[in-house]
Order: sequence, then structure tokens, then C-alpha cells
Amino acid sequence: MCHDRWVRSVAIRSLAPYAALLAALALAAPALAAAPRGQRLASAPASPSAATAAFGLRLLHVLGPGNLAFSPDSIATALAMAGSGARGSTAAQIASTIGVGSPAAFGAVGALQNTIAAEQRAAANGSSEAPTLDLADALFLQQGFALEPGFLTGLSTHFATPAPLTVDFEHAPAAAAAAINAWVSEHTQGIIPAIVGEMEPSTRLALANAIYLKASWLDPFKTSETAPAAFHAGAHTSTVPFMHESDTLPYGRGRGYAALELPYAASTLSLMVVLPIGQNVAALERSLSSTGLARVARGLSARGVDVSLPRFHLKLQRELDAPLERLGMTDAFSARANFSGIMTSTPLQIGKVIHGADLKVDEQGTVAAAATVVEVEATAERSPIHPVAFDANRPFLFFLRDDRSGAVLFAGRLATPEE
Repeated sequence: MCHDRWVRSVAIRSLAPYAALLAALALAAPALAAAPRGQRLASAPASPSAATAAFGLRLLHVLGPGNLAFSPDSIATALAMAGSGARGSTAAQIASTIGVGSPAAFGAVGALQNTIAAEQRAAANGSSEAPTLDLADALFLQQGFALEPGFLTGLSTHFATPAPLTVDFEHAPAAAAAAINAWVSEHTQGIIPAIVGEMEPSTRLALANAIYLKASWLDPFKTSETAPAAFHAGAHTSTVPFMHESDTLPYGRGRGYAALELPYAASTLSLMVVLPIGQNVAALERSLSSTGLARVARGLSARGVDVSLPRFHLKLQRELDAPLERLGMTDAFSARANFSGIMTSTPLQIGKVIHGADLKVDEQGTVAAAATVVEVEATAERSPIHPVAFDANRPFLFFLRDDRSGAVLFAGRLATPEE
């Protein structure tokens, strides 16, 4: 059985005392204005699905070594939502950072989420084993302030965002944070019980999105076959529980890697594990690009495989300001920020972006949750006879993907199994 959940939050605060905007990000809203003529973008336009893959790989690089689990889809859509109210170089840098190239593609990021949900419903086809997929988003607005009509229309059109919920960040920031956290917890079944601390009184808006997915492996591992085995992480070897399965599964091998896809029942989603061969996981990571990841996926074909995969449970909560700035999103965090498409009464800039994730892989499937908070301040084939062995007994990369679109919902690196 698999549970996948993630939440996105963005907080935008005004630079003026007691004036700010918080946006808990969810799905992308449309670009309300293109980049100005002559604005140079750091990357060429890409489809939203390819963008999530590219963005996830770039984040793997900048987030550093060790165990890692996060949702590039959650972070990208949260930023796209805020980006829909950005203008000029602020919008262009956000678009470039998340890989879509142009602010005009922000709306398509939101549309991708709706497409994934629709494909899940179609793949389920009434099956009792079908995943449960729930997507929700909300706006939390400081009382007495108004959002630009075009911004609200864009969010409603692309994310079916309901009317904003009124809170009082200025005089009751703790209560406002509690309201956001309660909403997040409700829509992630408690896996993300809280995503924001006490809000800055200058916060003006919070946009929140949650996705809940509960799914089972197409072919669950037998618990009776799970047994301790060695996991080799550089010079360190540990003994951890390994799950075992012999089945016909999508498998591929290329220069420096072997890849295996574990599909979920009645779903277009799968977990792709990429294991380094003849190199370490850092070298594998450096060699991958979004197109390379797509080639890995296209190179998979049905084959008999003896699978050995460790159980693992990874958690992450950290601020993403520095990594995002390293990826080129600098204006949004400075007084140069232009979020006039969200609110014209107060200049805004992003104060911080916080992401939390929780991902567990076991015999039944996957349980995963993620949350992103952005605080914005004002200036703010046939099987062979003999099966191949796929022994994930050393660090590897994993990508929870939508097979149809190629969108990467979760990505990560297992350096040392933890339970």
C-alpha cells in the first residue's frame, strides 16, 4: 500500500512594517504578464513535466550529499503559483529556476497537476485497488487587504482555488499559523502536521496546496521474504532489512547504471530506482540530465528481475532560499522583487521558502508527504529465461514519476537506509 502526500506553502511578507504576503504554494497559476522585451532567460522553455524532472535533478545537486527526499513537483508548483503574480525579471528568474523557461508557462504547471489527477481517475477504471488521489489548495488572506483580480482569476482557472480564507497575521500571527497548519494536516492525513511556525505580522497572504495519494504496489513484496542484508555506503557497511521479489518488471541497463521501475496498482505512477554501476551515486547524479532521465525511462523493458531493495524512511525539512538563489532565483528574495501582479498596495518580496518531506518505502508500497512554504516580505518486451539481479545494496537515486507525462512528483537519494 502506498501513501503519497505533499503540501506547498508560500509566505510573502511586505517590507513595510506589519505588511506582508504569505503564499502556501500549490498548483501553478497562469502568467499574468510575460517577461519584458529583451529579458534574457537562463533556460529554454520546457514542458512542465520535463521541467519537474530537470528541476528535481538540479535540486539534488544543490541540496548536498546524504539522504534526501523532496517533491520537485510541489516546490515547482508553489513557485509557479507565486510567479504568476510576479513581473519582469522576478517572473523570468522563477520560470528559469523551475525549468519552464517562460512566465507564460506558469499556468501549464497547474494544468499538469489536473492532467495527472485525471489520468489517475482514468487508470483506476473502477478498480478497488486504485490509488486515492486528493488535491486541494487554499488562500489565507490578511483581513482588510485585497488581491489583484487577475491573480485570483488565474488561480481559480488553473487550480480551482476557492475564495480566500481571512486570517489576521498582523494581530494574531500564531492563530493564523495554526489555521494554515490545521489545513495542511487535514489534507495530508496528519503526515505533515505543521509546515509554518509563527507567522510574521507583516504577512499578507498564504497560498496552500496539499496532495494526498494512497496507492499499493502492483505486486507487493512478501513480508515473509524480508531479511537483513548488507548495505554498502562508501567505507561504511550497515545491516538493514531488504525486501525481495522475483517478477517481470520494467528494467534497463546503460553506461554506468541499472534502472528498475516498480509500478503502483491501477495507476500511471511508479517508483523508478536508478542504481550506479561502476561509479558512485554522486557521479551518477552528475551524469544525469532531464533528457537523460527520460532516456533511462524509455530504455526500460519487461524482464525477469530478482529484486533486493532496502526498506527506508526519509524525512526532510529545510529552508530552500540559498539553494534557489544558487539556481538563479535572486530578485524574488530582494528589494528588487516585483510581485505587483499579486498586490499593488504594498511592495512584496519572498522572505523564505521552507520545504518538508516524509517518504517511506516498505513491502506494501510508499508513504510520502511534502510541504513547501514560501514567505514573501515587502521591500519583500519478452522476458529472458534467466532473470537479472537488481540488488540495491549501495546508495541509489529514486524518482516517483507519472509514467504518462514523465512528471517527477518525488525525487531523492538513499545514502543510508533509515526506518
